Amino acid sequence: MKISKLSCFVRFKWWIPVVALLLAGYGCSSKYVWYHPGKDDAALKKDVFACEEKAARYSYDMGLAGKKKIVEKHMKECMEALGYQWIPEGKVPKEPVLAAALPPQASSEDVVLGASAQPTRLRVTNSCEYPIWMQQLNFSSDTKAIVKLNKGDSHDYTIPTAGMSSTRLWPKAGCDETGQNCRVGQVLPPCPNDGGCHPDYGSKIEATWGCTLADKTKCGKTPQGDRMLDTYFNMSAVDGYSFPFTVSVTAVSNTFKGSCTSIDCSGLDIARCPTDEDLSKGQGNNTFPAYKKVNLQVFKSSKKTEILGCYSTCTRFTWAKNTAYPGEGKNPADPEARMYCCPTPPISSPNCRSGPVINTKYVKAIHDMCKKTAYSYAYDDGVGLRHCNAEATFEVTFGPNCPAQFNKPTALE
Repeated sequence: MKISKLSCFVRFKWWIPVVALLLAGYGCSSKYVWYHPGKDDAALKKDVFACEEKAARYSYDMGLAGKKKIVEKHMKECMEALGYQWIPEGKVPKEPVLAAALPPQASSEDVVLGASAQPTRLRVTNSCEYPIWMQQLNFSSDTKAIVKLNKGDSHDYTIPTAGMSSTRLWPKAGCDETGQNCRVGQVLPPCPNDGGCHPDYGSKIEATWGCTLADKTKCGKTPQGDRMLDTYFNMSAVDGYSFPFTVSVTAVSNTFKGSCTSIDCSGLDIARCPTDEDLSKGQGNNTFPAYKKVNLQVFKSSKKTEILGCYSTCTRFTWAKNTAYPGEGKNPADPEARMYCCPTPPISSPNCRSGPVINTKYVKAIHDMCKKTAYSYAYDDGVGLRHCNAEATFEVTFGPNCPAQFNKPTALE
């Protein structure tokens, strides 16, 4: 899922009048869209919210509220720092790579294996040694945005029978009782005062859920207009990782048995995050010696001894440079970053798969710790994507052996 189309996203905050008026005809244009080859609509919505707030806050704090060019400039810089491109809607690349590699859809006569006792198609369980809070995006309006799970607790998420597009969930830790102001995973506003919202590097669930209705003409459609007949599920480390996890899949059709399998990232360990990654190899024979030895560990610049996760090679390049969690502030298409982010265009899927990213310590470590069951870079589809019949059920378990430092409340620093 690599196409993201912009709609008008506004939230009820003090800066809404500024954003609503000043970004009219910019972020909400029907002719231009924000595009990122590695993110879906749920991720786009989250990033637009965050960048809108940052741009409006900047103009407000600088005494420049109402200055359209200032807001537009900082909105653009923020989105580009996250890897987005502002391009004509008609120029959004089509991406047939996944469809060509996937098996055919299941028929009604397929035998279903391992019937599940779960009441819903998605259950999340906490096996960490401390509480976590699950945050979700793009679920139905009656689904809680944040759910607290104490050790051993599970939560079942209801999936509409007509299907549901571009959902995302991720764990947070070290939070207050509302599930906000978290030490790890606070990627959405309200942003903590001590450094702002976090980079989106953490372990996460991403899925488009298939339709279980008998009448397929009543099935829902994706934003791109495709019927949601099957389920596409992944646990991605494309942005980085935080918590270890496993996914158990049941009620799998014979047709999908080869690609609808369990995921085992129980071995994810932030102690194995590369600290001397060679990111100096560019496209062709280009080299960038300044990136010969890069530390992918995530830490606050004010407290470098406490590791809070691991950046992927792309996220390390593209996260903003002068922040509490510093990156390199590059655009994915920049010469230094393009062979590790693989934006399409200019980098095609074959170019990416034959490039330096697959030989990085990060990708090798993810494949090893996850037993080649999870995405490690943008075109790791053969390893990470799960294409399942709509009736398949998933239990995602975070932990055990979750990093102890995640549980320290931010307020105690």
